Amino acid sequence: MVARIPKRGLRDFDWLLALLAVGIVCFGTIQIRYAQPTQNFWVKQLIGLAIAVVAMLAIAFNDYRKLINIAPAFYIFGLMLLVIVLIPGVGLKINGQRAWIKVPGLDNFNHRSLSK
Repeated sequence: MVARIPKRGLRDFDWLLALLAVGIVCFGTIQIRYAQPTQNFWVKQLIGLAIAVVAMLAIAFNDYRKLINIAPAFYIFGLMLLVIVLIPGVGLKINGQRAWIKVPGLDNFNHRSLSK
């Protein structure tokens, strides 16, 4: 039989580990900024950091056992995304790789879109 894990709250979260991880990413972002002063790669890094922090908090404060029931749906969704990039007109070929999805209304997430 599997033991029940009690629900964890804000006090049980490892804030030091989370702050250290964010600090390392911020340090790397500063290094990117000084290494490429004319490019905006550091902005993409900060956008990724913001998305990652929101995802980390959402995952950390939810019960992972609820995801077990919908895991097959996530798997099928991931497989569909892999197939969608192969469809001409939907999947974009950037730098010789067809690994991007064209989303109407949004600019491409490549280096040219942030350097404008």
